[in-house]
Amino acid sequence: MNVPVLVLVISFVVLLLINVPVAFCMGIATLLAFLVMGAPAFVAVAHNIATGIDSFALLAIPFFILSGLLMGHGGIARRLIDFANVLVGRFRGGLAFVNILTCMLFGAISGSATAAISSVGGFLIPLMNKMGYHRDFNASVTITAATTGLLIPPSNVMIVYSLATGGAVSIAAIFMAGFLPGVLMGLLLIVVSAVISIRNNYGQEQGEVATFVETLRFYALLLASLLVVNFALACFYPLLAATLRILAWASAGIAKSLGYDIETSRSLPSGATWIRVALWGLAGLVAWVVEVKVVWRLASIKAATITYLRAVPALLLVLIVIGGILLGWFTPTEASAVAVLYAFILAVFVYREVEVSELPKILLQCGVTTSVVFMLIATSVAMSWVLASENVPQSISAGLLGLTDNGIVLLLLINAILLAVGTFMDMTPAVLIFTPILLPIVERIGSEMWGDHGDSRYALYFGIILIMNLCIGLCTPPVGTCLFLGCGIAETTVTKVMRHIFPFFVAMIVALLICTFVPQISLWVPDKLGFLK
Repeated sequence: MNVPVLVLVISFVVLLLINVPVAFCMGIATLLAFLVMGAPAFVAVAHNIATGIDSFALLAIPFFILSGLLMGHGGIARRLIDFANVLVGRFRGGLAFVNILTCMLFGAISGSATAAISSVGGFLIPLMNKMGYHRDFNASVTITAATTGLLIPPSNVMIVYSLATGGAVSIAAIFMAGFLPGVLMGLLLIVVSAVISIRNNYGQEQGEVATFVETLRFYALLLASLLVVNFALACFYPLLAATLRILAWASAGIAKSLGYDIETSRSLPSGATWIRVALWGLAGLVAWVVEVKVVWRLASIKAATITYLRAVPALLLVLIVIGGILLGWFTPTEASAVAVLYAFILAVFVYREVEVSELPKILLQCGVTTSVVFMLIATSVAMSWVLASENVPQSISAGLLGLTDNGIVLLLLINAILLAVGTFMDMTPAVLIFTPILLPIVERIGSEMWGDHGDSRYALYFGIILIMNLCIGLCTPPVGTCLFLGCGIAETTVTKVMRHIFPFFVAMIVALLICTFVPQISLWVPDKLGFLK
């Protein structure tokens, strides 16, 4: 190891051990390394920091942070909890299942694990305590389930990974790759919580356990109800499209009257269009009448469907963002701005949970969070530049490949390294630093084990493996952000929680190993959507 790298590593570790914030650890260590290299240190560090965050794609991060904050303050979590309770609350240990499913939904909407813990855990952990669930079990469920939102898009860390690959992986592709791994991890966490709940008789106090026949009948009727409701809602899409077309035409006319030269092919909807709108609207009204007069005769189905309708506006955010990207309506960065607008309308005007007077506080919180994230990105890029200039990625790659030719052993070793890294380093710097080091190794292993396809599939595959490893790190000491936040909300200690959280670690590691050795779990959705062609 040459002197600049030695100085970089030693200074970083020493600063980390004396509790200096990670961003400053990386910045100071990089500065010292530049001094040893004989470069104009302050100029070089400033240049790398500035260029590190000079990326259009990174604009999506503050927008997604702001949309997550608006959703968190806008009463979204409570409506998602009610909807999740309808779906899985009938089983033994149902509140644990509700917790996990809500964290998956809310994490996907907000893109933040800590926001999921604060919003979902702040409501469900006290309720689970009251219902007889063990306090440390409740904290363990929330802490681990919150990380699934980092895999289910949209996710800020996926944007950072796209940046770390130098654009080799598109944001849309990595978004799609995270769906199935996130769902798999959530399902395995549900299995673990079910076993623990049955063993400890959690959930029996509230009389929530139904027989198999009752459960089957309920879900059959609920499915029928939701199909009718969704058909009725879909029937009004032509009316929405026609209304938006009128607004676009009017906006273009106003802009032209003000002297702006705007080229547009928009025109008013034709008579045939309005006939289609009327026919679909009539079909929607008929479906709604059937729903109200026939299906809603059962009170339980009526209540469940109304709960779903209350949650639909929140669930539509993911559909709008991901659907808009896939259909080419907007780029991922533009999608983040659309998410802010939608979340603002939802929180302020639809749910009316956020007052206008609260917006400055939310914007300030967004600014602080964004500053922290961008500081981590900037200093990580500067440190990565030092490592690259000293050929550290090539040296590590040669060293690992020299240990063994067995791809399975190498993948296990890489997972072990990333698990260790996740315990002491935040996700953002870990992604930016270790992607250029380990990605070439994984691409070579993938080509040898599963064939060279001449596309970015193994970069996508490694991105999901990297994020899954770092998600586990968020739940482990000494740095685990989710672990400490969850313990604070549950009013317990890390020492007590660690004994209860271990089975959930096992589930997360099993999910990691499955995704490691079955790449199609990560690649199937992007492949079907054409991102690998």
